[in-house]
Amino acid sequence: MDGANRSEKRKQLAEHYAGMTDEELEELAREGGKLTDLAREVLRAEIARRGLTAEVEQNEAAVPEPSRRKP
Repeated sequence: MDGANRSEKRKQLAEHYAGMTDEELEELAREGGKLTDLAREVLRAEIARRGLTAEVEQNEAAVPEPSRRKP
C-alpha cells in the first residue's frame, strides 16, 4: 500500500473507530488478531484517545496489509 492509500485508509479507520461506542471498541480489541497492522495501530490510538484500558489482542497470526501490486 503506497503512502497516499495508507494515509486515506488510516483516516477512514480513524473516522470509523471514532463513531463506535467504548463497548464496541473493547470488543474489537479482543478480536485484534483478525485486524491488519494498520487497523490495530489506529484502534490503539482511538482507545488511548478515550483513555480506555482495553488491550488490542494479537493472538492470531498477523494479518498482512493487502498488496495492490499487479502480478
